[in-house]
Order: sequence, then C-alpha cells, then structure tokens
Amino acid sequence: MKTIMRVLFCVVICAALMVPQAAVFAQEEAPECLEGTSIEGCPTPGGGSGKVFAEATAGFKAAYSKTLNGGYVAHGVGMRNTGYGTIVVDDIPGGAKVSKAYLFWALIGPTKLPGFSYTKGKINGSTITGSLVGIAANPNWYVVGYGYPPTLAYRADVTSKMFKGGNGTYQLSGFASGITDGRDPWENDDIGPLMEGATLVIVYSHSMAPKTTIKIYNGASATSLQDARQLHVNITGMNATGLTGLTKTTFIGADGQSSAEETGSTFFTTGLPVGWDGTVPNGSGYDHMYGNLWDTETVDLTYELDPPEPDFWFTTQGDSDILIWVAQVAAYATGNQDTDGDKLLDGWELHGVNSVYLQSFGADPLHKDLFVEADYMTGHDHLIAYGYLRDIVDVFNDAPVNNPDGTTGIHIHIDTGGAAFGQPAGTYAEFDLGGGNGVPEDTYLGTLTSTGDYNWSEFQAIKDDNFAWNRYGIFHYMIFAHDLAPQIAGVSGISRNGWPDSKFIKGATDFIISMGSWPNMGNQDEREGTFTHELGHNLGLRHGGNDHVNYKPNYLSIMNYYYQTWGIWRDGGVHYDYSRIAPTLNESKLYEPGGLGPTAVGYGLRWYCPIWDEDWSQTSYAPIDWNCDDYINGNVKADINGDGKFTTLKSQSNWASITFAGGGGIGSLPDAGMSVSALMVTRPTGCLSYEDAQEIEAHGLFEVP
Repeated sequence: MKTIMRVLFCVVICAALMVPQAAVFAQEEAPECLEGTSIEGCPTPGGGSGKVFAEATAGFKAAYSKTLNGGYVAHGVGMRNTGYGTIVVDDIPGGAKVSKAYLFWALIGPTKLPGFSYTKGKINGSTITGSLVGIAANPNWYVVGYGYPPTLAYRADVTSKMFKGGNGTYQLSGFASGITDGRDPWENDDIGPLMEGATLVIVYSHSMAPKTTIKIYNGASATSLQDARQLHVNITGMNATGLTGLTKTTFIGADGQSSAEETGSTFFTTGLPVGWDGTVPNGSGYDHMYGNLWDTETVDLTYELDPPEPDFWFTTQGDSDILIWVAQVAAYATGNQDTDGDKLLDGWELHGVNSVYLQSFGADPLHKDLFVEADYMTGHDHLIAYGYLRDIVDVFNDAPVNNPDGTTGIHIHIDTGGAAFGQPAGTYAEFDLGGGNGVPEDTYLGTLTSTGDYNWSEFQAIKDDNFAWNRYGIFHYMIFAHDLAPQIAGVSGISRNGWPDSKFIKGATDFIISMGSWPNMGNQDEREGTFTHELGHNLGLRHGGNDHVNYKPNYLSIMNYYYQTWGIWRDGGVHYDYSRIAPTLNESKLYEPGGLGPTAVGYGLRWYCPIWDEDWSQTSYAPIDWNCDDYINGNVKADINGDGKFTTLKSQSNWASITFAGGGGIGSLPDAGMSVSALMVTRPTGCLSYEDAQEIEAHGLFEVP
C-alpha cells in the first residue's frame, strides 16, 4: 500500500530530436529490486541506502514532430488492478484522416516477471507491441515479493489500429497486471506488475484545419525522493512569433491521486488547471477513493501565449506525492492564417484586432463568421423585427457550407445596437455589438449622376460619422433608409458593387435597404428578403447566378427577383435563402414531363406565363406545362423568364460561390484615424421596385409541391 510522502520533482525535455541529455542531467539510477532479490535486500524509497531514485531523467526524447494541416486529441484510461480499459474518441472533426497514433502506458514492476509481457497488449482484440521509452523510480508502491521495483513506460505506434477518421471506441485488454478484478489498490495487497494506465494520442490531418506544429516527447521521470524540486519541460522550435493561433498541450502521467497535493503546474509563469488527481476513469466500475492513478490532462494555451516565444516552458511540482511523468504533447498554430476562409485571420478571431474583440462576439477561427453593422433612419421604423433577424441568422446557420470544426453553416453577427422593429436600442443583447446607430430620417439618401449611376457620397458621409474606423476590414455596413434618389424612388435597395458587370463578382462591403415607398414600407418578409438579397451582392452573388439575366425559374435563390420578396418554397415551407442547386433549362427544348429535374425535389418555382393570370400548384420535379397550353407535351419552346429570347438558362449554387472578401474590403485593415470619403458610383442593378414585384405576382406562376 502506498504511503504518501511530501516530495517535489524535476525533469527537462530538450526539443532536439534524438539528442542524448546525459550531458545536461544525470541519468536516473533505477532501483535494483528485480526478481530474485530478497525483500530485505531491496532498498526502500528514502531509506538511507544512498541510492538516488528520482534524479531528473535523461531519457526523454522527441518521439514525434510534424507540421501539418490538422491537430491532435488525447484520451486516457486508468488500468490499475485491471489490465484493461476503454478509451472513447469522439472529438476528431469529420473528414479528418489519422496521420499518426501512439499508445502510451506505464506499470510498476521488476524489469522482468515470469508470465507477463510488458510490451504487449490489445486494441479491439488486435495485438500491439510497444517499446520501453523510460525507467523511473518507484512512486512508493510496495510490490509483494519485489519490494519497490521501478516504473516502466512504454509507447506503441498504433496508427494501423485506428478506425477510419479516428473516432470510435477502443477496447484495451491483455496488458500486464498482477490483479485484474479492479479492486481498490489502497485496501489490498499489491501483486505485481502494477498497471497504471494508458493514453491514446491521435494526430490527424484535415484539409480545412489550421497548419499546426505538433510535438510529442516521452520517457519517464519521477519526483525526487531526497531533494524536493520542480519538474520542468522545455519544448523548443514552436516558433510563436506573431499572432497566436490555437495552442494546447497535454500532460500524461502516472500515480497522481486526489489525496495528495500536486500543485504549481505552469506555462511559463501562468498557472494551469492541471490536477494530478488520477481522475481518469478506469472503466472497471470502480472509482477508487484516492483516484485511479492515471492522468491525461489537456490544457488550452491559446490565451496564455505571449509571442515572440521560440520555445514553450512547462513546470509542475508535486508537494506531497510522487508522480511519474510519461509524455508531453504540444501543438501550436500561428494566428497569421485564415483557417476557415472567412477573410478574418485566426488571431483576429481569437484575440481581437484594433480593439475590436471578435471573440466576445462569438467569432471562431474554425467556423466561418460574417459581421454586419446595421444603422437605421429614425423618422420611421425601417428596421426588421426580432423574429425576422433571428430567421436571417438561422438561414446562415443552416447554410450548406463546410467548416474546419466539422460542422456546416455560417455565423452571421448583425449589429443593430440591440434594436429591432418596434423595439429601441439595447433591447436584444445578441444584436448589440457596440454599433448599430440611429441616423436622422431623410426621404432620399443620395442622387443619380447624369449617366444614371447612384452616387454614394451622402451614404459615405453617414458612414464616416457612425461607423468606427477600426471596423473597416471586419464589418459590412448598411443603412435601413427610406428611399434612394428621386429618379429611382421605390426601389428596394442597392449594393455598392462595381460596374460594369465584369467587376461585380468582387463583391462589396456596403448596401442599403430602401423600402420607404412600399406599402407599410415593406412588410417583414419583404424586408428580410431584401436584406439577404443585397447582402448577397456584397458576397459576390448576382441576379442570374453567373450573370445578371433575371427571372430564371431554375435559379432558386433570393437573388432572383422572382424570389426576393416571396422566398424559396422548399420542403413544405418558405425560406429566404440562397440557391443550393443549379439545374439548367434550355428554353428551345424544355422537357415538360421532367419538370425541373431530380435535384429540385421538394422545391416550388415561378416562371413567366403571360397568358395565365392565376397560380398553379404542383411539385417542381413533376410534369410542368412550360408553354401554358394546358397539356403536358414532350419538348416545347417557351420564353419562361420573359426576356423575349430563347436561351439556355444557367443557374448557380450560391452557397458554394460566395466570397467573404467584400471586394477586397474585408480582411484588409485600415490605419488608425483613417477617413474614407472617396466617392463611388454604382449602376443600380440590385434594385427591385414595388412595380416589378407586382408584375411578378401578376404574371408569374408559382408552383409548389
């Protein structure tokens, strides 16, 4: 039975691959308490034999070092008095591939014991073979017949034993253990070998993950039995020189227990929440009073690192317990990369930039984020109601866009200052990000030039007064206004994209919603659809997908005038969504029995049919009377978008085509105190008028499943 003693320990790990450490630290002397040695002749810890049982080991070596797009996970299980256990891995992102996997374990026993193989075990019934990576002193456990034999640490490459993708349940069995019934080690004789536990470390690659440097060191080092000291781990070559990205470390060790003090774990000088308490479940159903004698402690260091740092220093001290250090894993990713592709650097999303603390808004370097500041004129209530703002958030959350964290969707953050239709600023915390200002009412926000372009000078003046300079490069900016210029009164809105059309795909950072001349200044559905439409222009989307040819029935997107204010009928409901499919229709050869094709199952659609003035209901993936002759024919010719031409109407999957760059305005930071006042003209192509909307309703059939 173990006697708790007040001790400290010290070890240093050098980062150089396979470089002997004996020149720096004395090699540990393992106790000579092997099979065949009488108990009387076996030295006890601190017993005055003159043996140094816990000097800083020279056995730590770099077992793995690699930089890849990926990461690692580490999970362990206590195995004292069982020799078996279960490790569950469920936190590797979907789509990842296992690059390397190691299993670490440790036991207490003589270097050889008849009937036991220390180097072997099984994972899910498949035999593995490991190698001895270190020998440390006995952590004060008496073994019947052998006194106080050393602690032996092992590592096995188990890459070939991993499930596809790495996630799954791994059953460990057949590891050397003198007792296998899971009994409490504090209440029974200790029959060797004493299996401590095991940890599975899986390094994975993922095309969307940040470029990360991962290093694994292993060996065995114990606390000093005679000279209380700290244990230090120095991992060099992490190259933390700029913005900090995702950074973490994992401590792997044996014989921690909750009945003892193991305090003082630090990263540089910052305390870490590392508890050497043996709290890893052993899977046997037994929760031993003082712990299960194995620890796998992973700590997030992202917010603890202060570059520039060429190496990482860890320190741990045990005040009243003998601990065995088996392995240390560290991973560092620079913040000067945009892992999720939203044009916001990882370091910005983790730590903020120019005093804009994106992390407080919910930004995530592994999940796409989109920021919009929404100012609004205050003479009338031009805002979108809370429920409709939430619907916009849900539309983006449900977007079929992949993220490095293994999920889909885009987190859109709309800053209205907490205001919504019928509710003042500060009402809704989720829409209050420190901006979102009320601005004076003005019937017309701007003028047209002699060439029919919209002049943005008045808009820019309001932006200069209300939009903080340090938000440039991060937030899109928009105004809920009354009307645009007198010549185009009644248009729904406009985006600040370039002209001609060849420049449009660059996107933009500014847009306006201007429905003050619509009945009720546009109902909430119309406001929501128009907001998403104009924001879509900012994201590089056009009225016809790859072009500006409008009214395509097969372009099932809020960018299409047919659907801007009506939404997309899909799966039994209306969605103010961008297109998810891209079927093609040839107006000279429309196959009526096939409808819109198999990809359109569950969708409704509109098309131009001037000889009918009624709605017609049926599924889009079903026969469609394209030429409106009351018959389902074979191939027919019909002008189904009403442009007087017979062309091939191509579509686009919008969500796969959006750009976060905003015409170069997102991701490029300004200098402090900059003033943006340059005038820009834009042809008002993103503007659906109320008259246009009425025409769509009068002459466009709407088919729903």
